[in-house]
Amino acid sequence: MTVLILSLGACEVSGGGGADGDGGGSAPKIREPSSNKLVQLNRTKTISGTFDCDGATYRWTGPGDCSQKEGMPPMFVLRAGATLRNCFIEGAPDGIHLRGSNIKIENIVMADVCEDAISAPKNANYDNIEITDSQFAKCEDKCLQFNPRSVKKVLIKNNDFVDATRCIRFKGGSDLIVEDNVFYKCKEALRHSEGSAKLRVKGNKFIGVKHKVRKTSGLSISGDL
Repeated sequence: MTVLILSLGACEVSGGGGADGDGGGSAPKIREPSSNKLVQLNRTKTISGTFDCDGATYRWTGPGDCSQKEGMPPMFVLRAGATLRNCFIEGAPDGIHLRGSNIKIENIVMADVCEDAISAPKNANYDNIEITDSQFAKCEDKCLQFNPRSVKKVLIKNNDFVDATRCIRFKGGSDLIVEDNVFYKCKEALRHSEGSAKLRVKGNKFIGVKHKVRKTSGLSISGDL
Protein backbone atom coordinates (compact mmCIF):
# COMPACT_ATOMS: atom_id res chain seq x y z
CA MET A 1 0.00 0.00 0.00
CA THR A 2 1.28 3.46 -0.90
CA VAL A 3 1.05 5.95 1.95
CA LEU A 4 1.13 9.70 1.38
CA ILE A 5 1.31 11.87 4.49
CA LEU A 6 0.20 15.50 4.18
CA SER A 7 1.21 17.51 7.22
CA LEU A 8 2.04 21.03 6.04
CA GLY A 9 -1.11 22.82 7.17
CA ALA A 10 -4.45 23.46 5.53
CA CYS A 11 -4.38 22.74 1.80
CA GLU A 12 -6.17 24.64 -0.95
CA VAL A 13 -6.82 22.38 -3.94
CA SER A 14 -7.99 23.99 -7.18
CA GLY A 15 -8.59 22.68 -10.63
CA GLY A 16 -9.92 20.69 -13.16
CA GLY A 17 -24.03 8.96 -4.06
CA GLY A 18 -42.35 -0.61 15.43
CA ALA A 19 -40.62 0.51 12.23
CA ASP A 20 -42.01 2.56 9.37
CA GLY A 21 -39.72 0.66 7.01
CA ASP A 22 -40.75 -1.37 3.99
CA GLY A 23 -39.89 -4.69 5.60
CA GLY A 24 -37.20 -7.18 4.65
CA GLY A 25 -34.15 -6.75 2.53
CA SER A 26 -30.42 -7.11 2.78
CA ALA A 27 -28.00 -4.40 3.80
CA PRO A 28 -26.29 -2.44 1.03
CA LYS A 29 -22.74 -3.66 0.62
CA ILE A 30 -20.27 -1.00 1.65
CA ARG A 31 -17.89 -0.48 -1.22
CA GLU A 32 -14.16 -1.16 -0.92
CA PRO A 33 -11.50 1.32 -2.09
CA SER A 34 -10.65 0.91 -5.76
CA SER A 35 -7.05 1.99 -5.09
CA ASN A 36 -4.48 0.78 -2.56
CA LYS A 37 -3.31 4.33 -1.99
CA LEU A 38 -3.60 5.67 1.57
CA VAL A 39 -3.37 9.41 2.25
CA GLN A 40 -2.97 10.52 5.85
CA LEU A 41 -4.14 14.03 6.73
CA ASN A 42 -3.48 15.85 9.99
CA ARG A 43 -4.94 19.18 8.85
CA THR A 44 -8.14 20.17 7.06
CA LYS A 45 -7.93 20.16 3.26
CA THR A 46 -9.81 23.02 1.57
CA ILE A 47 -11.05 22.31 -1.94
CA SER A 48 -11.96 24.69 -4.76
CA GLY A 49 -12.70 23.31 -8.21
CA THR A 50 -12.70 19.53 -8.70
CA PHE A 51 -10.79 17.11 -6.52
CA ASP A 52 -10.88 13.42 -7.46
CA CYS A 53 -9.48 11.04 -4.86
CA ASP A 54 -9.30 8.31 -7.53
CA GLY A 55 -10.60 5.67 -5.14
CA ALA A 56 -7.93 6.28 -2.49
CA THR A 57 -8.48 6.15 1.26
CA TYR A 58 -8.09 9.41 3.17
CA ARG A 59 -7.39 8.80 6.85
CA TRP A 60 -7.47 11.51 9.51
CA THR A 61 -4.45 11.64 11.86
CA GLY A 62 -4.93 15.15 13.26
CA PRO A 63 -6.61 16.47 16.41
CA GLY A 64 -10.03 15.28 17.51
CA ASP A 65 -11.52 11.82 17.60
CA CYS A 66 -14.44 9.79 16.33
CA SER A 67 -16.77 10.79 19.17
CA GLN A 68 -19.82 13.06 19.39
CA LYS A 69 -17.94 16.12 20.67
CA GLU A 70 -18.87 19.41 19.01
CA GLY A 71 -16.34 21.76 17.42
CA MET A 72 -13.91 19.18 16.07
CA PRO A 73 -12.15 19.76 12.72
CA PRO A 74 -13.48 18.52 9.38
CA MET A 75 -11.32 16.55 6.98
CA PHE A 76 -12.51 18.57 3.97
CA VAL A 77 -13.90 22.07 3.47
CA LEU A 78 -15.61 22.57 0.12
CA ARG A 79 -15.74 26.11 -1.30
CA ALA A 80 -18.29 27.43 -3.80
CA GLY A 81 -18.28 25.44 -7.03
CA ALA A 82 -16.22 22.58 -5.60
CA THR A 83 -16.62 18.91 -6.51
CA LEU A 84 -15.30 16.08 -4.34
CA ARG A 85 -15.50 12.56 -5.74
CA ASN A 86 -14.31 8.96 -5.44
CA CYS A 87 -13.05 9.23 -1.88
CA PHE A 88 -12.97 6.72 0.99
CA ILE A 89 -12.87 8.64 4.26
CA GLU A 90 -11.71 7.22 7.60
CA GLY A 91 -11.74 8.77 11.06
CA ALA A 92 -12.77 12.29 10.03
CA PRO A 93 -13.94 13.93 13.30
CA ASP A 94 -16.45 16.25 11.63
CA GLY A 95 -16.48 14.93 8.08
CA ILE A 96 -17.04 17.45 5.28
CA HIS A 97 -18.01 21.10 5.75
CA LEU A 98 -19.84 22.99 3.00
CA ARG A 99 -18.74 26.60 2.51
CA GLY A 100 -20.52 27.76 -0.63
CA SER A 101 -23.11 27.10 -3.31
CA ASN A 102 -22.97 24.83 -6.38
CA ILE A 103 -21.12 22.03 -4.60
CA LYS A 104 -21.13 18.39 -5.72
CA ILE A 105 -20.21 15.36 -3.61
CA GLU A 106 -20.04 12.14 -5.62
CA ASN A 107 -19.13 8.57 -4.66
CA ILE A 108 -17.93 9.28 -1.13
CA VAL A 109 -17.77 6.34 1.29
CA MET A 110 -17.69 6.79 5.07
CA ALA A 111 -17.93 3.31 6.55
CA ASP A 112 -17.78 4.68 10.12
CA VAL A 113 -19.19 8.21 10.42
CA CYS A 114 -17.90 10.24 13.36
CA GLU A 115 -19.74 13.40 14.55
CA ASP A 116 -21.34 14.30 11.21
CA ALA A 117 -20.54 13.19 7.68
CA ILE A 118 -21.58 16.41 5.88
CA SER A 119 -22.78 19.69 7.38
CA ALA A 120 -23.44 23.33 6.52
CA PRO A 121 -23.42 26.34 8.87
CA LYS A 122 -26.38 28.34 10.10
CA ASN A 123 -27.65 31.30 8.00
CA ALA A 124 -25.36 30.55 5.03
CA ASN A 125 -28.18 30.13 2.46
CA TYR A 126 -26.08 28.02 0.11
CA ASP A 127 -27.84 26.83 -3.05
CA ASN A 128 -27.56 23.92 -5.49
CA ILE A 129 -25.90 21.26 -3.37
CA GLU A 130 -25.74 17.71 -4.77
CA ILE A 131 -24.87 14.60 -2.75
CA THR A 132 -25.00 11.50 -4.94
CA ASP A 133 -23.85 7.87 -5.21
CA SER A 134 -22.33 7.87 -1.72
CA GLN A 135 -22.45 5.64 1.37
CA PHE A 136 -22.67 6.56 5.05
CA ALA A 137 -22.61 3.88 7.75
CA LYS A 138 -22.37 3.36 11.54
CA CYS A 139 -23.42 6.88 12.44
CA GLU A 140 -24.22 7.50 16.11
CA ASP A 141 -25.68 10.96 15.44
CA LYS A 142 -26.30 12.58 12.03
CA CYS A 143 -25.04 11.69 8.56
CA LEU A 144 -26.17 14.89 6.81
CA GLN A 145 -26.79 17.99 8.93
CA PHE A 146 -28.32 21.18 7.52
CA ASN A 147 -28.69 23.93 10.11
CA PRO A 148 -31.31 26.74 10.00
CA ARG A 149 -31.15 28.58 6.66
CA SER A 150 -27.86 26.86 5.86
CA VAL A 151 -28.93 25.51 2.47
CA LYS A 152 -31.65 26.10 -0.09
CA LYS A 153 -32.02 23.49 -2.82
CA VAL A 154 -30.29 20.18 -2.07
CA LEU A 155 -30.38 17.01 -4.17
CA ILE A 156 -29.70 13.81 -2.21
CA LYS A 157 -29.84 10.93 -4.68
CA ASN A 158 -28.75 7.30 -4.96
CA ASN A 159 -27.01 7.11 -1.59
CA ASP A 160 -26.94 4.37 1.06
CA PHE A 161 -27.50 5.16 4.73
CA VAL A 162 -26.72 2.16 6.93
CA ASP A 163 -27.08 1.74 10.70
CA ALA A 164 -27.50 5.44 11.54
CA THR A 165 -29.34 7.31 14.28
CA ARG A 166 -30.37 10.21 12.02
CA CYS A 167 -29.63 9.96 8.32
CA ILE A 168 -30.66 13.44 7.20
CA ARG A 169 -31.44 16.24 9.65
CA PHE A 170 -32.60 19.60 8.32
CA LYS A 171 -34.14 22.79 9.63
CA GLY A 172 -35.89 25.92 8.37
CA GLY A 173 -35.09 27.29 4.93
CA SER A 174 -34.20 23.93 3.38
CA ASP A 175 -35.62 22.61 0.11
CA LEU A 176 -34.58 18.95 -0.10
CA ILE A 177 -35.05 16.54 -2.99
CA VAL A 178 -34.47 13.01 -1.70
CA GLU A 179 -34.56 10.36 -4.44
CA ASP A 180 -33.60 6.72 -4.93
CA ASN A 181 -31.73 6.32 -1.65
CA VAL A 182 -31.58 3.24 0.58
CA PHE A 183 -32.11 3.67 4.32
CA TYR A 184 -31.18 0.49 6.18
CA LYS A 185 -31.65 -0.08 9.93
CA CYS A 186 -31.81 3.61 10.81
CA LYS A 187 -33.70 5.19 13.70
CA GLU A 188 -34.73 8.30 11.73
CA ALA A 189 -34.31 8.51 7.98
CA LEU A 190 -35.46 12.14 7.68
CA ARG A 191 -35.62 14.49 10.64
CA HIS A 192 -37.06 18.00 10.39
CA SER A 193 -36.66 19.76 13.73
CA GLU A 194 -37.73 23.38 13.26
CA GLY A 195 -38.79 26.13 10.85
CA SER A 196 -40.40 26.19 7.42
CA ALA A 197 -38.92 23.71 4.94
CA LYS A 198 -39.78 21.64 1.85
CA LEU A 199 -39.16 17.94 1.32
CA ARG A 200 -39.70 16.14 -1.97
CA VAL A 201 -39.26 12.37 -1.89
CA LYS A 202 -39.29 9.75 -4.63
CA GLY A 203 -38.16 6.15 -5.08
CA ASN A 204 -36.45 5.68 -1.72
CA LYS A 205 -36.22 2.29 -0.02
CA PHE A 206 -36.65 1.99 3.75
CA ILE A 207 -35.58 -1.28 5.38
CA GLY A 208 -35.84 -1.71 9.13
CA VAL A 209 -36.29 2.04 9.65
CA LYS A 210 -38.06 3.12 12.83
CA HIS A 211 -39.20 6.52 11.49
CA LYS A 212 -39.21 7.45 7.81
CA VAL A 213 -39.94 11.10 8.63
CA ARG A 214 -40.08 12.94 11.92
CA LYS A 215 -41.19 16.53 11.54
CA THR A 216 -42.63 19.70 13.00
CA SER A 217 -45.57 21.65 11.59
CA GLY A 218 -43.38 23.80 9.33
CA LEU A 219 -42.53 20.99 6.89
CA SER A 220 -44.21 20.60 3.50
CA ILE A 221 -43.88 17.08 2.05
CA SER A 222 -44.59 15.93 -1.52
CA GLY A 223 -43.95 12.69 -3.38
CA ASP A 224 -44.03 9.10 -2.09
CA LEU A 225 -42.96 7.62 1.20
